[in-house]
Amino acid sequence: MVLDRSTKTFSVYLNERLIAENVAAYSPDVENINAIALVSDHAGVKVYYDDVKVFETSQTHYTTIQTPTYTPTITTTPTVSECSSGYWRYIFEDALKCALTKEELSKISYLANQLKGKTLQESAWDILEWLDENIEYNYSKALLPAPTIWTLNGKITSVTAEPGVEIQTPYETVQKGAGVCKDYAILTTALLLEMGYSPVYVFDINFENSQIGHVATAIKINDEYFLLDQHPPAMDLGTYYRDWSIYRKETLGETLLISNVNVYEVRKSGKNVAIKEIDVLTAEDFKSKDHEFSSMDLTRISEGLKEMFQENYPSLILDSGIKSLDTRTYLPPGYSDGITWRVDFPHFVDYYNPVFQDEFVEYFYTSLTSYGEIKKDLSKFNRFWIKVAQEGDSIKVILNLAKK
Repeated sequence: MVLDRSTKTFSVYLNERLIAENVAAYSPDVENINAIALVSDHAGVKVYYDDVKVFETSQTHYTTIQTPTYTPTITTTPTVSECSSGYWRYIFEDALKCALTKEELSKISYLANQLKGKTLQESAWDILEWLDENIEYNYSKALLPAPTIWTLNGKITSVTAEPGVEIQTPYETVQKGAGVCKDYAILTTALLLEMGYSPVYVFDINFENSQIGHVATAIKINDEYFLLDQHPPAMDLGTYYRDWSIYRKETLGETLLISNVNVYEVRKSGKNVAIKEIDVLTAEDFKSKDHEFSSMDLTRISEGLKEMFQENYPSLILDSGIKSLDTRTYLPPGYSDGITWRVDFPHFVDYYNPVFQDEFVEYFYTSLTSYGEIKKDLSKFNRFWIKVAQEGDSIKVILNLAKK
């Protein structure tokens, strides 16, 4: 159970799964709550509890003061002794430097070579797909209390922390197959740097309605940021804002409102990396950078899918004679058999951005052909037609197949 004294609410996790969120505390005086009682609603039935831990989270001794005038901050590369002390594993900005050295990047060089595509867009998408398939979010680690960092005269003297809360190197995350947002971001950044893309950007995100922040990697294409956050697709700023404020409710039962973001530029510099805090973005900055979906986008996707099907299924003939097969009761004259497949992609009207046109088309194509029955029908029929339509914020792909 996590009690938020500032909002007078609590959330409950069971076996690392969120089962109740932002429940109003029964007591209005939450400041004086210092204990919890575990009880059973099953009368006459004995209930036993194990692995119960009670702790109070504490803030680190570091604070960030923002002023109206923003001045970029250049962070020098830490010395070997600073990295060897291990304190960097509790301070994200230091972790960016100590976990992204030439030595650490070389450990995941094989993976970077495997995932690198012909373009930055393809490489970024390949990384997201690999992360989605191979790295699990570590909810146990996420629930650990924040470390307490002790300083004297501006220097760290010790750290009090639960085992397992440490920030991981890229290779450690690959080996463990799990991590939290900081681990994902460091691995994603490492892969991009090792692929030869520099600079890469890291977003340190604060929310209006939560004291817990978030970290994600970003790239810049045509002077626009795109977030690479654990799973495909890559998102422009406007979509990313809505992904947290709207779509997250469907999967995780919560909505978070981005307040501001500290943007770090991570650039290769000799054997190490140079970290520079270059900007602070507001919620309005996110909302203003948003692709407006149009009929032209539907055409782009449709034409791209037609080309991909023809390339991969040369025996299939593109046939406009069956373009209305999905709306007909009977087959058009001259055809002996036919079938229609419809696949919905929720929220992809919002997710789609033409900068990643090829990657979205391949994503739609792979999704369609991953269905065993569709794959079977693609070999059975010799005529096809593709239609792409918008339904609300969903993209609907319609595949008409026939035999002639």
